[in-house]
Amino acid sequence: MSASPAPPAPSGPAALVRATAAGIRFRLRKAGELPPAALTSAIGLVDDDEAETALDHLVHALAFFRVPVSRQEYADLASAAVHWDAEDVLTEAGLERLAEERQAEERQAEERQAEERQAEERQAEERQAMERQAEERQAMERQAEERQAMERQAEDDGN
Repeated sequence: MSASPAPPAPSGPAALVRATAAGIRFRLRKAGELPPAALTSAIGLVDDDEAETALDHLVHALAFFRVPVSRQEYADLASAAVHWDAEDVLTEAGLERLAEERQAEERQAEERQAEERQAEERQAEERQAMERQAEERQAMERQAEERQAMERQAEDDGN
């Protein structure tokens, strides 16, 4: 009794749906979040040669769980939807809005990082300025001490 051969790997729009579901699942795990089981179900549907159903399932699961979707992930799902004439699935689920929200979140994160870098740069500049001031103060104190020493020497020489 031999094992049945593995089904062929999906291609075309089915591969896009599978790869997108797998990528989102990976991203969520990497971020320490528990991905919805629906992502694994969508992958299983593609593997069972039910990619159109997988697209519908995936899109509605993403919308229900409000999983942020990148512009690329949205574009891949939209491409598959266009292939199957199922663009309405994306529209009715509001997936584009999730992609826009994710993009806004990414912009905000980038802005926060830029602000943090600027704050760190300002702190470094302030530290350098304080160090320069301390060095200048020390130099002035040394000059004053040297002047006083020269004046004492002159007084001692005059006496």
